[in-house]
Amino acid sequence: MFCGPWLPIYGVGSLLISLFSKYQKFPLVIFSLSFIVSAFLEGLSGFLLLKIFKIRLWDYTNRFFNIGGFVCFLSAFIFGLGGLLITYIINPLIKKLTLKFNNELKYILSFLSLIFTLDLIASLNK
Repeated sequence: MFCGPWLPIYGVGSLLISLFSKYQKFPLVIFSLSFIVSAFLEGLSGFLLLKIFKIRLWDYTNRFFNIGGFVCFLSAFIFGLGGLLITYIINPLIKKLTLKFNNELKYILSFLSLIFTLDLIASLNK
């Protein structure tokens, strides 16, 4: 689909998980919300990709507790752990880097956003 090295589902999931930072004192809440939201996002994305573009990028049909092959317990569990990683390690690191390299990051992120947008347009035109 995309030519570049990105998968929008991970970015969207990470941004959604970042919204849970107000529950930072409760790791079990972070894990549970990340588990549920990521499973929903993965299931919805897989379903829409199949219905709209007629492609299936992953298939969990043979996995434990799968729903239509779009999501399974193991993937949701791993994304729950990822939510903990995002909340307690990645986001604090990004905040520190943002404060330290504020101007440089603006240019880098603007450039990456431009490349991503061009890639999105090219991918949709295929």
